[in-house]
Amino acid sequence: MRPGDGSSERSGEPAGRTLRLGLAAALVLFALQSAIGLIAALGFDSYDSVMDLDRNNGVPDLLSTAAILAAAVGAAVLGRARTRGRWRAAALSLLFSVVALADLAQQEAGLGDLGGVSVLIALVASALLILAVARDAPRGVGLTLVIGLFLLALAVRMAYEYDQFLNILGRGDQERGDLDYELGIVLKQGLEFLGWSFVAVGMWATAVAARVRGAERDSDLAPSMPPSLRRGPKLRRARTIPRAFAAGRKR
Repeated sequence: MRPGDGSSERSGEPAGRTLRLGLAAALVLFALQSAIGLIAALGFDSYDSVMDLDRNNGVPDLLSTAAILAAAVGAAVLGRARTRGRWRAAALSLLFSVVALADLAQQEAGLGDLGGVSVLIALVASALLILAVARDAPRGVGLTLVIGLFLLALAVRMAYEYDQFLNILGRGDQERGDLDYELGIVLKQGLEFLGWSFVAVGMWATAVAARVRGAERDSDLAPSMPPSLRRGPKLRRARTIPRAFAAGRKR
């Protein structure tokens, strides 16, 4: 992350607004989906509704996919706003799109088949490029991207570690409909959604900061340009007397 100078502080203001609004929306959605999922499971014994947190391609699952697609679009916007590091943003946009399609197809990352290996490579490459983008982003934005990666890493291990935690407490026989079990589902799905949301918001905030810096750079260069270039080339004045008539007068 770059040290703060006057330009980065000015570009950080709209990026900070984007960050605050995006993270607030993500937290509200997380709270809503968690509450609805718990009410459906514990209050109505509904384990296969579209609001079920553990259902493939249910509403909560699709929200996570939408967050990945939002990150892909944000990376594409960043690529258009930047000249330096444009290839990283373009690669991130492509990788995020691959991960989103794999998520829709319920293709898990792993070493068992070619599809799983492809998703694993896409995720690892995405993580490395996100860290590279975070290094050049404004401080708060870069931290948001790193937190997003950390949450996604936690989500990968959450199901296993939570089961081990229940075994330690002597509650390893919990199943759907039990509060302890449902809280584990809330944590896993919530970490995945928040992780991708933090990444998406961070990408958009980085793109906003890059666009602001680009506009400031263009405005700073404009006064130093020669007046002829600022006003554009002079046009030749059109003749008001027909050529033939003018030639006759000369004779």
